[in-house]
Amino acid sequence: MINVIKRKGNVQPYNEEKIMISLANSAEEAGIFMSHKEAQMVAHDVTKSIIKLRGEDALTSSMELRILIGESL
Repeated sequence: MINVIKRKGNVQPYNEEKIMISLANSAEEAGIFMSHKEAQMVAHDVTKSIIKLRGEDALTSSMELRILIGESL
């Protein structure tokens, strides 16, 4: 299970759905249309990247997630 260290230091389970929502919101703010399928594909790429970097029982940070999302776009 992947866990995420949040900015305030608390740890939460990784949620790919939250990544998809964040992607969709960011795209909308930038005036770019991102379909559900596109957001799903990018979120899945981010998940694969975390596992590749940290392993199946990964502990990552919200900052690292931001970087991986940026690299996946």
